Amino acid sequence: MKRFILIIVLIALGFKGFTQTSGSTKTVKKDSIICLCCGPTDSARQPLWVVNGKVITQLNLSALNPNYIDKINIQKDKETLGKYGTAAKNGVVEITLKKNIKSLSVNRILSKNKIDLASRKLPIYSNNALIVGDSIFLPSNKRIKAVIVEANLSADKRMPVDGKYLVISETD
Repeated sequence: MKRFILIIVLIALGFKGFTQTSGSTKTVKKDSIICLCCGPTDSARQPLWVVNGKVITQLNLSALNPNYIDKINIQKDKETLGKYGTAAKNGVVEITLKKNIKSLSVNRILSKNKIDLASRKLPIYSNNALIVGDSIFLPSNKRIKAVIVEANLSADKRMPVDGKYLVISETD
């Protein structure tokens, strides 16, 4: 249902593209991944993305697990302009997450996992997406682990092909 709502959101905002869903077969439980494949878009025509009241970039949106979403609200009216200012001139996509999903500090996660300061400069990935910024949306009731990985990656090419990087993920 969330995928359907996301597709409707994208169509309503004028995105031209398609979605692709795949299940990971390397883990015991299957995780859904939504890949937004859009043609070149004008950044001046992008909506404002707001998750739990926090404005995020479209790049950070790709790291959000669709299973965390409770509801999506699309607004494009004068009240929205009054609330968010001119950044909302192309509309606002408000995403409300489930109750146990919180914005967690990336630095705090790395500190708890004893990642040294030099390694914190490495690219950081979660849900196969690059994390840009200082926070990430993850379940607050699960253990979060961060590990340094040095290897060639899978054929999907969504992460670096060679070298070191950090991966943040939830564990049971």
